[in-house]
Amino acid sequence: MHRTLTRSIGFWILLIVSLAAIGVGGWLIAGQIGTMTSTLLDGTATGVEVYVGSRSWWSEPRCSAPA
Repeated sequence: MHRTLTRSIGFWILLIVSLAAIGVGGWLIAGQIGTMTSTLLDGTATGVEVYVGSRSWWSEPRCSAPA
C-alpha cells in the first residue's frame, strides 16, 4: 500500500510544527526588536536590551585561570 506525501499524518504534523516554530520565532524576535528600538530611541538602552541576552558566548570566560 503506497500513501502519497500529502496524505501522510507525519507530513502534516511536521508542517504544522514547523509553521508554529516559525510563528513563535517571529513573535519573539519582533518583541526583542521592539524593546531594543524603543530603548535606543529614548536613550535608556543598556547592553541587555541592545545585545539580547547578556549571557552570550563571548561574555563568558573561555577557561578558568589555574589556581
